Amino acid sequence: MSAPGARVAASDQGPGVRRRAWAELLEGRVERQKLSPEGEQKVRESAVRLLRSHLNLNDLILEVEGPPCDQLCLRQLIDCDGPEAHTNLSSSLIGSALRDQATRLGVPVAVLSSQVVASGLMRICEADTRPPPKVLLTPEQRKKLSSLLEIAQNLLAQNMFSRLYFCQELWKAQNSLLLEAVWRLHVQNVVSIPELLESRADTQAVVVWLCKDLGLLCEQIEVPCPHAEVARAVLADLVQMFVLRGFQKSDGVRGDGAPAQMAQIAAAVLEQMLASTLEAVAAGLPEGSPAYKAGSCWFSVFSGPMYQSILSAETLKRWFCHTLTQILTHKPVLKVSDAVQMQREWSFARTPALLSGLYRRLFVILSPEELVGHLQDVLETQEVNWRHVLSCVSTLVICLPDAQQLVNGWVTRLLARAFESWDLDSMVLAFLVVRQAALEGPAVFPSYATWFQATFGSTRGIHSCSKKALVFLFKFLSDLVPFEVPRYLQVHILHPPLVPGKYRTLLTDYVVLAKTRLADLKISIENMGLYEDLSSAGDVTQPQSQASQDVEKALSVFEHTGKVPVAILEASIFRRSYYLSHFLPALLTPRVLPRAPDSREALIESLRRADKIPPALYSAYRQACSTAGQKQPEDAAQGGEVEPSCAEEPLDLLMAALQELRASMTDPTQHDELSAQVAMVSERLHSVLGLSEDVSSDEAAPVQLSVQAPKLQPLEQRVVDLLLTSFCQNLMAASSVAPPDRQGPWATHFVRALCGHRFLPAVLTRLCQLLHHQGPSLSASHVLGLAALAVHLGESRSELPKVHVGPPAPARGLPIPEFIDSLLPCTAQQASALCLKFSTAAISYSLCKFSQSHELLHSCLSPGLIKKFQFLMFRWFPEARDPPSQEDPASLPWRPLCLPSVDWRRAALCLWKQRALKELLKQEGLQLTYRDWLQLEIEIQPEVDSLSDTERQDFQQWAIHQHFLPMPSATGGCDGDLEAACTTLVDVLMDFCQSSRSHHHSENSDLVLSGCKGNRDIFSRLQTPPGPDSRVGHGQPPPETAGAAHLQTRNFSHDGALTHDITAHFFRGLLNTCARSRDPSLAADLALTACQTQCPLLLTSALLWWSSLEPELHCRWRRWSQSPLPAELRKLQEAHLFAESVSSPLTPSPAPGPSWLCAAALHFAIQRARKESFRQELGKLDGQGEELFVSLFFFSLMGLLSSYLTPQAIGSLRALDICADILGCLQRRRISWLLVFQLTEADVPLGRTLLGLAPDHQVRLLPVAFYSLLPYFDEDALLTEDAFLHVALNMYLKLVGLFVAGETGAVWTVAHDGELPTQGDPVSLITNARLFLLQLIPRCPERSFLHVAELLAESGDCDPEVSAALLSRRQAVLDPDLSQEPQLF
Repeated sequence: MSAPGARVAASDQGPGVRRRAWAELLEGRVERQKLSPEGEQKVRESAVRLLRSHLNLNDLILEVEGPPCDQLCLRQLIDCDGPEAHTNLSSSLIGSALRDQATRLGVPVAVLSSQVVASGLMRICEADTRPPPKVLLTPEQRKKLSSLLEIAQNLLAQNMFSRLYFCQELWKAQNSLLLEAVWRLHVQNVVSIPELLESRADTQAVVVWLCKDLGLLCEQIEVPCPHAEVARAVLADLVQMFVLRGFQKSDGVRGDGAPAQMAQIAAAVLEQMLASTLEAVAAGLPEGSPAYKAGSCWFSVFSGPMYQSILSAETLKRWFCHTLTQILTHKPVLKVSDAVQMQREWSFARTPALLSGLYRRLFVILSPEELVGHLQDVLETQEVNWRHVLSCVSTLVICLPDAQQLVNGWVTRLLARAFESWDLDSMVLAFLVVRQAALEGPAVFPSYATWFQATFGSTRGIHSCSKKALVFLFKFLSDLVPFEVPRYLQVHILHPPLVPGKYRTLLTDYVVLAKTRLADLKISIENMGLYEDLSSAGDVTQPQSQASQDVEKALSVFEHTGKVPVAILEASIFRRSYYLSHFLPALLTPRVLPRAPDSREALIESLRRADKIPPALYSAYRQACSTAGQKQPEDAAQGGEVEPSCAEEPLDLLMAALQELRASMTDPTQHDELSAQVAMVSERLHSVLGLSEDVSSDEAAPVQLSVQAPKLQPLEQRVVDLLLTSFCQNLMAASSVAPPDRQGPWATHFVRALCGHRFLPAVLTRLCQLLHHQGPSLSASHVLGLAALAVHLGESRSELPKVHVGPPAPARGLPIPEFIDSLLPCTAQQASALCLKFSTAAISYSLCKFSQSHELLHSCLSPGLIKKFQFLMFRWFPEARDPPSQEDPASLPWRPLCLPSVDWRRAALCLWKQRALKELLKQEGLQLTYRDWLQLEIEIQPEVDSLSDTERQDFQQWAIHQHFLPMPSATGGCDGDLEAACTTLVDVLMDFCQSSRSHHHSENSDLVLSGCKGNRDIFSRLQTPPGPDSRVGHGQPPPETAGAAHLQTRNFSHDGALTHDITAHFFRGLLNTCARSRDPSLAADLALTACQTQCPLLLTSALLWWSSLEPELHCRWRRWSQSPLPAELRKLQEAHLFAESVSSPLTPSPAPGPSWLCAAALHFAIQRARKESFRQELGKLDGQGEELFVSLFFFSLMGLLSSYLTPQAIGSLRALDICADILGCLQRRRISWLLVFQLTEADVPLGRTLLGLAPDHQVRLLPVAFYSLLPYFDEDALLTEDAFLHVALNMYLKLVGLFVAGETGAVWTVAHDGELPTQGDPVSLITNARLFLLQLIPRCPERSFLHVAELLAESGDCDPEVSAALLSRRQAVLDPDLSQEPQLF
């Protein structure tokens, strides 16, 4: 428009006249013409008419919101204010243009606008240059479509848009319509998808179009692309809408009922998508193919939790039931006979992962009862796809926790219906379901042989009610014979139904028929292996292979028992054909005989002596062996390498399955698939074991192994180690995410998989090797994993055989928990440590895993293991012997056990305080009794005991006289009856001498006690019980004894106290000695008074352990005297009560007795309380003497130094806070505390007493404590102290001396839990101290320099700069004139 106008204006000018630009012309007109408002309106109307006459509606729709620089934007031609006004005016302009165009064309404006918008939409969809097929828009297309939909919304608001006509226009260009564009029409409320779909009469075409685009959409979702989130949103909304319209009740959609057409379309789309995906699964497409990915994406929409907030539970159930029905009835081409023959190929492990995953998704919404009921309804009313039905049963058995009871109930109902109405359909369904469930192994369902024998092998069987029932049963079994696999025929022959004698011909006829069928298959019952497993549904093993496996099993049994297996003896009589033709040739395979006869040679010799080997066959064997030694074929050596290589491929598959299981442990989204993956591991294990699974012993046969020399084949050990390692790793991974009670049943299924493949003997043998022979080398994760494994083995104890341990074999078989308990003795230090770790882990795991079931707890754990835990807790931890002050109801200590570095002591004590453990120990048979304790203690070997002789003596004294002797007999004690205690002790000693365990100590029973010193120690506890005539503790007089104890123990004390056992031993000896004097109270007072000066450490130690020491002192004192405790002991009691009162809400009374003694008691109380701040408690000490505060400060300094030096001490940061609080209290009360750092042995009496309470090395480290408190000094107050500079300088010089001597290194190298002093390292501490002195020296008053010269003279040139500063300041003090500024001007 502008270019032609410019040319016309230029042509009107004459020659020589300058042409003016179009902008100048417009500018001139603006300046010359001043239009009135009416004129402006006329000009605007004229411009609009001009535009309307040249308007292209299609271009207008698309260009309204386009870039202003490239396209004509009509809203720029209208003078408006603000973006909203622009939008409204552009919509008004489009609406006006559409009205004018509709008027000229004579059509309704709604029809025209719908046609224009549809045309614009199609142009947008066709603008993409990507090759088809396409379902998603590009970013540019989305931008344009957004503007177009905004215009359509405005037209709808003005009633200028027809949805029906718009839909019809869209269907005309269906091939160009993109699914995302349709979804955006729906989301932005222009046209809903149901409205669009209902507008077309050809429903089938709509379904085809939708399914095609949904398939393409699923493919694009699985391919990484920037628009994947949009694609997922489109798919989720479409599926939600289809489910809502297709499966929600009619009155829930509209008031007048849901349109039947939309419901049909929705259901048809969902059905067609499922059918096409099932076809892809059946075709066996590779995982990476687009069709496979599309199927995986479509199956992912069956997620109940995704729609639970949107769709009702009933709607979801209807959808899932309809889906399950479609799966079960999809292409029912197989007959029942085909299912009987082929069902072993449809186990869970062989079911396609997509299909089994879909089953699991459907199981989430449907309850187990609903699933079984729905399966039954479908099977009764429709033709089914047997492959899908039976694979669904396998998935149900694997994935549902109570599947066994569920299937048993279903089968029982089917059999009852079958025998009530002679219904063959119910009968065959029952057999198919049972066989399918049994295919998954005994970990989830009993074997078919077990079920068949339990159902039909007794008089209580449902078949034994009448002759008609028997005829019905055998008619059914006979009809199955042509289609049966050999294994099931063998089960029916060897475990036949129980039939009354008068109907025996029914059974005989069936057996003849079954044997004939087996003969046709070239399989003989007589050639079955000795140990062949009828529970396996696999192919029948050839006699040659079976015989080799029978030989290996027989050798294993012979090695454990030393006797010829009964199965061989029976076969030599009743199955002589197999025995002579297959077993003996396999046993007598020629070989180079070893120099020393091995187990094979010993078995052969035993059979020869029993006349079980024909002489000619034996002679041929010996002759062949002699010639084998002369020529050894090369292929024999190579043949030994064939077996491992053959197992490599199955073993790799097993490792891959275990890795997949491991990867799912920490992914919460994969937890519902853990059971399925465990089933896959079970299948891979079956492949690795190969034919050995069919030769295992029967389920009820006991396991026999040798604890002293357990042996495994290399392949067996490799597989067991792989599985045990995987279990331990999986447990640690799962525990890092959730506690055991929230980990699901994966561990139970895993353990059952180990035991379900006749692999239990190998697992138990390896456990024996690890726990009994390699225990000290096990890491923490191994102990935790094996403990959890033992718990789950105990969980399945009713289904597992007992274990016979030999040689020599015990009189009875041991249940699995008791067997594991027998592998964990407490005879030596290392063995006891392993037993404590294992029992702590096992009990913690059990209490957390099965906290709601006490019966299950009792079955999972051996009472012996629980008693060993109590025994070791009492023995190793003195704090466990005290009555529990409080029970810890917090979570069980399982999570700390899973940390990389496990603190077993802390974990055991934490478990000991648990309320759940206390409740468990109240159950009958779980509490440690006096007899149990004696049996465990008598086995301790003193030379390898973890306790010293003194500690062991104290423990045994406590156990007998303070714990078990006064304990009621109902809980395993002696009711205070010393004679009964002695009788029990003698009984235990005699049993020990005669037991098989004493055989390992000595062959001579007379030497058993002399070979085990611990036995004599226990016996002496009751021979000389504590009393007035006892000689325990007699020796030097008490004062001299106290002095000797002080000299020997001061430097071994910790934080102002000795250990509990030393303290208790001293006071027992003291009371025993005083009891023999004429006045026991006076003797005790004199001894304890002497201790105040000669060994105060014994008194502070008594205060530290007073809670456990006081009851014993009272008990001992009452045996000899009815008078109160001696006065000095009461002083200790009062000091303890004073310290406790400071922490209580009550106001404490004045400190009794010596102040330093009360300060020690208060210091120990502060440590036990473990509060963050003690300022409130310190405020209660107003009115107490200064000596109490000074002593308390000294003890806190020793505690600080102990925290730096001892890993077991309280944290150094907390100890520093305690010191700071006490220092602040001293400074606020103006109490001089510097004397603590000036103590000497000459000080009387406080200095000598306090120094006697600290080891020499801690006293030397006082400078470290001094400068650790540097940030808390009140410098202004300290400057008034004449001695402060002297003390600070003295501490600094000693600190430098410690550093030079290397003594400060211990403070930083043995720091507790990584905590260091606040200064970080000795160099930083010295640097800060030096800086502090250099800043302090100029500020100190004159009187502070009186004794500085002596310190400098002693230290020499330790620090020249500090020395120079001191000398300069001292000179300035002595000659004030030198310090004045010179007056130069």
